[in-house]
Amino acid sequence: MLSLPKRRKIPSKPANVTIESCPPARNLSQRQIPEQLEQPGSQQILPSNFGYSQFVDQMDLSSTNVTSNTPEFQAVILAGYGNSLTPLTNDHKETASPKALLPIGNKPMITFPLTWLEDAGVTNVLLICPYSHRAAIAHHIHSGISSSFSTLRIDIQTYEDDNPPVGTCAVLRRFSSRIQSDFVILPCDFIPPPNLLLSTVLNRYRANIDQLLISTLFFQVPNDDEEKNCEDPQILPLVAYDEHSKTLLHVDYNTDMEADELTLHMRLLWKYPKVRIATRFADSHIYVCRRSILTVLALKPTLESFREDFLPFLCKTQYRKGKRFRWESVLNESTNVPNYPHSHSISSRATSRASSAPVSPITKVSNTSKSDIRCGIEIYTLKDGLAGRANTLKSYTRLNHALLHSGSSRTTPNGNLQNIDAKAQISSDCIIGPSARISERTSVKQSIIGQHCVIGRHVRISNSIVLDHVVIEDGAKIDGCILGRSAHIGAKAELSKCVTQPGYEVDAGAAIKNEKLETVEWDPRVEED
Repeated sequence: MLSLPKRRKIPSKPANVTIESCPPARNLSQRQIPEQLEQPGSQQILPSNFGYSQFVDQMDLSSTNVTSNTPEFQAVILAGYGNSLTPLTNDHKETASPKALLPIGNKPMITFPLTWLEDAGVTNVLLICPYSHRAAIAHHIHSGISSSFSTLRIDIQTYEDDNPPVGTCAVLRRFSSRIQSDFVILPCDFIPPPNLLLSTVLNRYRANIDQLLISTLFFQVPNDDEEKNCEDPQILPLVAYDEHSKTLLHVDYNTDMEADELTLHMRLLWKYPKVRIATRFADSHIYVCRRSILTVLALKPTLESFREDFLPFLCKTQYRKGKRFRWESVLNESTNVPNYPHSHSISSRATSRASSAPVSPITKVSNTSKSDIRCGIEIYTLKDGLAGRANTLKSYTRLNHALLHSGSSRTTPNGNLQNIDAKAQISSDCIIGPSARISERTSVKQSIIGQHCVIGRHVRISNSIVLDHVVIEDGAKIDGCILGRSAHIGAKAELSKCVTQPGYEVDAGAAIKNEKLETVEWDPRVEED
């Protein structure tokens, strides 16, 4: 048993609770392995990635100059309902409010992964969303606003609103016929920092394409996610990895596991004697995958969650003989095998698999491939810049303010001065959308104002996010709020730390604090628990 730092849990309603920061990841040295344990053969001790890291250190992995022989990846973008972002994603009358179009710094969040893909030279995109969201997302992608995505071939596929697939694994099974090559999965809500290039992640996969089943990206979570009044409970996984070879060895989201104990397979420790263990990283849900893992998903229909079920399963195939012997022939089945630009990329994956037909994982074969299989990991820390997923109200607010203070996405009122009264006070750390009207003696500080908003006189707005087409009448005070699209705030109303659904109306003179403002329709067919 290994002693571990306690897993950090972000409480749903913590009242004056202080949580200690997680200690740094620790090393498990060779000396901690029991001496009486019989050492395996030399083939098991010899690192399978010998020479790889030295070669990679000499490569410019951030380069986007990809030759015509470089394997092309297909991107799979998942744009779900956004249940964790309610009430912002509630329907407005008969109009859907797609999560993918919620703005980050006045840009629809799906703009960020699409731009990331375009910069990396990935052009073939499969975008999967609910049927009710298709029209709005397609209009955004094909409108003049998104003309910069002209190099992308975006195939929008939908699933029925009354029968949605449960979990990423189910989504991939349903649309596997449209994935024809190795692919990269991206959520529509991931906001990468400017200095993190997708091409860096893809090139690391290309550099060791013969071994990697999957390559993942984890990012460090800011400490403010542990502060009180955190809105959404979140469990950060326990991650074990080898820093030298960038190999993901173990990941666990099991909340019932003993907080101070972890069992690791000794075969894993012999192969990777310096395991690092951390509980401060979150899964970005970005996975660079072999296409053959779709075959495994088809053969294991009970798996639902990619990160909680399938990713731990793939990690175990690296060091458990039984799992590896059973699934290796399927995982190594031939998919797209181009001519690689680097000599080290030509290996058994391109040669041994081409001459053999896929073998059932149930059938035991004697000529199993000797090539190694690994799960890769990329770690992105806060010192490199803020990255994250806008998949909760807390993270959505944090990422908006991060872009606000960075100034990289800031738009100034230039060109809209005729709609902003000369006596209005707007601080330099604000983003004002086009065609927004701001009346006299109104103050806006550290806030984002969407397009076509109408703000009356003597209004005070601070630390807030105001989405498009919002109307705020005279004398209202807004502090630390998120106002949904087309919301209407009455005169002299006071809102503090509130979130409204699209189209919500606040009465004049109302005073509301720490509330989610939404209209709930009662359905007599739904029984109470």
